[in-house]
Amino acid sequence: MEKTLNSLELKVPPVVVFIAASLGVYFSPDHSSFYKHVSDYTQIIGISVFSFGVIIGILGVYTFRQDKTTVNPIDIAKATSLVTRGIFTYTRNPMYLGLSLGILGLGVFFQTHWLAIMFFVLLFGAYMTRFQIKPEERILNELFGDDYKAYMLKTRRWF
Repeated sequence: MEKTLNSLELKVPPVVVFIAASLGVYFSPDHSSFYKHVSDYTQIIGISVFSFGVIIGILGVYTFRQDKTTVNPIDIAKATSLVTRGIFTYTRNPMYLGLSLGILGLGVFFQTHWLAIMFFVLLFGAYMTRFQIKPEERILNELFGDDYKAYMLKTRRWF
C-alpha cells in the first residue's frame, strides 16, 4: 500500500536546499572574534571541510553510477539496484551528508557565527530527513523489501 506523498516530499532538488542553506550561512552575521585564535586557518579549515563533503558526495554518485542505478533524488522509483557497498557501508545518504559538510565548511570559510552555521546545518538536515530521506526510504522499502530493511538495520541514515 503506497502512502501518498506530502506536497513537499521529493519535490525540491537537494542541491536547491543546499544553495538556500549556503546563502543563509553566507548572509548571516560574521563572528570574527570567535575565530580570532584560528583566524589564519579558518579558510583552510573551511575549504578542507567543504572538500571532504564534496569527496563523500562524489563517492556516493560514483558508486551509484557503477551499479547503474539512478542518481536522480526526485525520481527514486527508477532505482534499479540497492547500493550497499563502498561509502554506502558507512552512511545510507552520503550525498546529503556531503552537502551538510559543504554548508559547515562554507560557514567556517566565511567566518559566520557558529550558531548560524549550526542552525543552517541542522535546518538542512531536518528538511532533508523529512522531505527527502524518509520518502526515499518508503519507496526503497517497496522496491527492495527485506534487503532494504536489513540494510537500514546495519547502516545509519546520516553517519
